Amino acid sequence: MRVALIMECPLLQTGGVEVLVRELTLRLASECEVVLVTDDEESTLPESHRAAIFAHVRLPLPHTHAAGSQLCAALRELKIDLAHFHLGGTYAWNSRDYFNSALRAFVEHDVPFLVTNHGVFGFFGYCGPQQPLWKRLAVLPYFWLSLIHISEPTRP
Repeated sequence: MRVALIMECPLLQTGGVEVLVRELTLRLASECEVVLVTDDEESTLPESHRAAIFAHVRLPLPHTHAAGSQLCAALRELKIDLAHFHLGGTYAWNSRDYFNSALRAFVEHDVPFLVTNHGVFGFFGYCGPQQPLWKRLAVLPYFWLSLIHISEPTRP
């Protein structure tokens, strides 16, 4: 199986998403072929990761529908079986803009993917019980649409 691990930031940052993807890259390499998609220049990746991966794809920016289509084409060329987006926040990959989202391109191009949102703290900050009801109700539609979008089922 060939899996693309996709994140929005450089591999060597020290946030939780980066640490997780670094570990997954090294540990999954013995089980499947890993395609790493990051914002890094390939030459800046640690040697251990360059040796472990099948391929590296530089992240197209900004995270628009056009960039998602570009990424779909690159991953189709590499014959990936699954793309796994590691989101660092609720609105990552432009997910709140349904028609201009990079994720929407994966649905339209029929590229199988799943999304893991590792940064829902924005949601709790804006919609948490500490906020007045009017504020929670005002921002809830944006968060709800983003959640529906990143949870959209894909075909295997």
